[in-house]
Amino acid sequence: MRPALHFVGFRDDRYTSAVRVFGEPDFIHRGWDRRALREIADVDTVVFADGPHDQAPRAKSFTDIHDGSEPGSPFVGSSLSAMRSVKVPGKRFRMGREG
Repeated sequence: MRPALHFVGFRDDRYTSAVRVFGEPDFIHRGWDRRALREIADVDTVVFADGPHDQAPRAKSFTDIHDGSEPGSPFVGSSLSAMRSVKVPGKRFRMGREG
């Protein structure tokens, strides 16, 4: 299985910064919910826009984003200078600013 890159919760120019750092994501999740958690394999990397890596997933699902080309897309080019890697058994998580 090829590792996938997941972006979670990006709604501003941090998306553009994350793409510069990590490359284009394979999956974009509007927020951290149980469905997003289920879609992540042990070999995947998850990049959070905000909050701690161990935040509880939201019970109610967020809506899907298929790509950034849709009208009203929340991805419009802040800085990921605070991004750091966090080790979690079986998964690789990265997070941005703590919320």
